[in-house]
Amino acid sequence: MLPFIDVVRSLNPLAHWSLGEPVGATVISDLSGNGFGASISGTVTFGQTGISGHTATRFTSSGYGFVGHQNALQLNGAHTIIGLCKPLTFPAGSYPGGLKKGDATTQHGYLIFLDPGGNAYLKRNNVSCPLYGACSLNAFSLLGFSYTGSAVLSYKNGAIGTTTSVTFPSNTNTSSQLWLGRADFAGDQVWSDIAIFNRALSAAEHRYIAAAAGLAMLPSLSGTVIVSGNGGADQVVIRDWSTRKLVATATPDPTTGAWSAQVPSGDYDISYFAPDCQPICHGPYTVTPA
Repeated sequence: MLPFIDVVRSLNPLAHWSLGEPVGATVISDLSGNGFGASISGTVTFGQTGISGHTATRFTSSGYGFVGHQNALQLNGAHTIIGLCKPLTFPAGSYPGGLKKGDATTQHGYLIFLDPGGNAYLKRNNVSCPLYGACSLNAFSLLGFSYTGSAVLSYKNGAIGTTTSVTFPSNTNTSSQLWLGRADFAGDQVWSDIAIFNRALSAAEHRYIAAAAGLAMLPSLSGTVIVSGNGGADQVVIRDWSTRKLVATATPDPTTGAWSAQVPSGDYDISYFAPDCQPICHGPYTVTPA
């Protein structure tokens, strides 16, 4: 399937901080193209081992990233927040995390934090919405929270967990920064690919992202393609049937032509490419959830 960054980008995030900056970087880039790059307060440690095809960033009490107030980041209406988190400690009596904007005990703020047992929460308007299943020390977990307008659905590694029925009032604060790498308190955590979407991602999309990070499995499309007198085709291209966007590629076995690719549930067309041959297209093919 596509690389992790390309999968996140294909879902049109409002903001996407990959946190894969090289050692010595002085800013944290926003890969969404919407201009929400972060400055750095204090010191953060880039170049940590990650799992999403690039490095990650360690945040301690020494520093964090921050984005100046942006109306779009108030997140009024349906939205989703995801992030890859590897906790290195579970501090007792404090609630460190990876994201904060404003005061989450009021309607004018939200944050993501971990409790001393490694359980993750999205907190907003003084309501803490839990993620089912604690994070493990020294291991990455993909945290996901989707707010539909009437509930928060939590996902760990692409699997749906707890649903919290809640309706959040509007956030009208026009001055608070968004912090990356800490919540109300600092901890000792490695983060990668914090992303915000201005819609509630579907369960299939959460699983798609987790699979790109190597933390979940997707159903597969497979087949066999032989080019007459030339063995297997050189490449198989799989596109979403409705949007025509590239979803995955596969390289067939050069002798048998057998190929397979993991894709989220949906409808696809498949194109085969080989030297000196016109592409052959087939579809649609429907993939149902595993």
